[in-house]
Amino acid sequence: MLDILYRMGMRGKATVHGFRDLASTVLNESGQFQADWIEHQLAHQPRGVRAACNSARYLQHRRVMIRLSRRSGAARHEPDALRTGT
Repeated sequence: MLDILYRMGMRGKATVHGFRDLASTVLNESGQFQADWIEHQLAHQPRGVRAACNSARYLQHRRVMIRLSRRSGAARHEPDALRTGT
């Protein structure tokens, strides 16, 4: 991905990790997703006792994040459905 950024003329202007930071910020500020779901989506590995005891992958919730990125307008209401079970 870095090579693609460079070919787009973004050398020194953007990094792949910068896009991850942006995604984390946008998802956290949306208030629609729990921090654990976002961290798993970004492939960040939890550490410590919590990580040793919690093997959840939060796939159902992470799928909603993927749909949100694909269809940003239509997916806005899906987290409500997850909370209510409808």
